[in-house]
Amino acid sequence: MAHFETEYQRLEASYGDSPPGEENLMMHVPEGSKCSLFENEWSLKPEYKRGGNRLELADRLASRILWIGIANLLLCPVILVWQILYAFFSYTEASSKYMNCFLSPLLTVVAKNVAFFAGSLLAVLIALTIYDEDVLAVEHVLSSITLLGICITICRSFIPDKHMVFCPEQLLRVILAHIHYMPDHWQGNAHRYETRDQFSQLFQYKAVFILEELLSPVVTPIILIFCLRRKSLEIIDFFRNFTVEVVGVGDTCSFAQMDIRQHGHPAVRLSLTDVRSLCPNCVTNRRLNGV
Repeated sequence: MAHFETEYQRLEASYGDSPPGEENLMMHVPEGSKCSLFENEWSLKPEYKRGGNRLELADRLASRILWIGIANLLLCPVILVWQILYAFFSYTEASSKYMNCFLSPLLTVVAKNVAFFAGSLLAVLIALTIYDEDVLAVEHVLSSITLLGICITICRSFIPDKHMVFCPEQLLRVILAHIHYMPDHWQGNAHRYETRDQFSQLFQYKAVFILEELLSPVVTPIILIFCLRRKSLEIIDFFRNFTVEVVGVGDTCSFAQMDIRQHGHPAVRLSLTDVRSLCPNCVTNRRLNGV
């Protein structure tokens, strides 16, 4: 189970923001359908709460994931086109500006030159296409236009705005207003590469983000068919072991209850034990015990 949770977190971190990644199952298996694990938005189906037929449910889920993976593979060209548009028009502005503060001047010069030559070739091909539409019928012309467009877009992600004055500390404070938390050692060190490296784990370079988004339609069927399908039994066990019914809310993941005594770090649980032993009648102790 611990291995499954680690694997799920790794996959979620890599593809969590990508619709063909995180939301793939939800897009193909709507709530309330026969293929869904949920009866509705707040209730897990009763058979998934019992352990007697876990193997049957796991086989059913594995088969379902296989067919979803095959559907993704067949629809890969369509998803890829949509994903290109999604990648180019959805990116966090403040985080992108902060990461651009650390762009290499040499890399910027190279990107400008590559973008210039690619743009020149693209302009010539587009002009020829406008002059004579039969040019598109020539072999590899359409592919060349597409690849040149992608190349220019990637190069532009390495070229900062020459009129913009970067202030890493101010940009990091703007980002903090959205994410509501950052480590204390980031404060006053926004200009350091160590902070940049840690921040890049949350917000990647735009080029890396675009590359992962473009690869996700190809990688997602592979993950579904060869990786996630083998974890079907662990997924079923996870839902059964970590689903609790909360009055007025419905079925909820037990981790969402923020129960430190059950799921907290051992050191934290030990500190709570110390609090109870040192101050058995204090207000904090009564709150920890739900009194």
